[in-house]
Amino acid sequence: FAGSGNAPLDQHLVQLLKVELEPSISLVEVTDEQLAALDSGPIITAGPSAFSRARQANRSAPILALLVDKSFISGFADRSPGQITGVLYDVPLIRQALTGKAILPQATKIALLATADSVELYEPLIDKLPTYGMSARLFLVDDDDKLIPTLVRALGYGDFLLAAPDSAIYNPRTIKHILLTAYRRNQIVIGPTQAYVKAGSLASSYAPFPEMIEMADEFLTTYFETGEFPSPSYPENFRVEVNAQVARSLNIPLPSREDIAQRVDRQLTVNGEVAARSCSWVRSRPLSCSSCSWCSLRPRAWSTPAGICQTAARCLRTAWRPRSSTPWFRVTLWHWIRSCPNHCDAATQTGSVFQT
Repeated sequence: FAGSGNAPLDQHLVQLLKVELEPSISLVEVTDEQLAALDSGPIITAGPSAFSRARQANRSAPILALLVDKSFISGFADRSPGQITGVLYDVPLIRQALTGKAILPQATKIALLATADSVELYEPLIDKLPTYGMSARLFLVDDDDKLIPTLVRALGYGDFLLAAPDSAIYNPRTIKHILLTAYRRNQIVIGPTQAYVKAGSLASSYAPFPEMIEMADEFLTTYFETGEFPSPSYPENFRVEVNAQVARSLNIPLPSREDIAQRVDRQLTVNGEVAARSCSWVRSRPLSCSSCSWCSLRPRAWSTPAGICQTAARCLRTAWRPRSSTPWFRVTLWHWIRSCPNHCDAATQTGSVFQT
């Protein structure tokens, strides 16, 4: 484990990892000097700086990056598939947009600030928004002196301002001026991160640390079984942070954080962005196997781009391990998946995997 240099954060991550990882996996904290000498086992890094140090010190080492954005890690993963991966720390912009929509149901227009270098960041979002009854307009900031005038025009257009992880615009030097300008015009800012909510943004979705660590465990399990990491991916479940004081000041009725997250999940599920991760049938039927002590099966989300149930994918790996490969377990798991009354694509595809 190569830490970020923030001792409390690194200690928290190490504790979570030690709880989540299988007993057979040893987690060792290493210094920068030790990185180059590592010749076996993957390296877990915390943050972009730790990843960069590990990558430069040992280019042959497999690396699982934590606390990195998609824009940062994607290029490395594309050039070294299977060797480099990451549990993504940023929030998909469509989820952030729907977070704003859940708070302001009447919202149809979203304002976006971008520089010439970050326009591409917003293109997938703009293409998806019409599906959810919304649209967006980009306002280009040519230089720092034009940030506030451009922001004022953007606030005049949109029902809210959606902030992306674009450090050229949203950074400690500018965020106070952006938030004050929006506040004075009775407009809200959504995003870009949980930390900015404390500074005055109204709300932001975020992935809890336990969710990220759980996905890291799954990535490591795949690596030890196949010798390759999966592609970088977002955690399956997100929560919402809100600033109740800002909402009161702007006279905005604020649903509970849980309600906002559930509304966002429903919208994403209906439109196919994620599978039915709130499926009540799955949550009411935790699967267990009395003949196997290897894993602790929990109701998990229906997700992954292929539509395969993560619970089934995880259990399938476990079921075919020599120590727990029992016909009873495999057949029971297959019928459990196939009996889902919702007949969703995830159940159908997963059932086909087990039948094969």
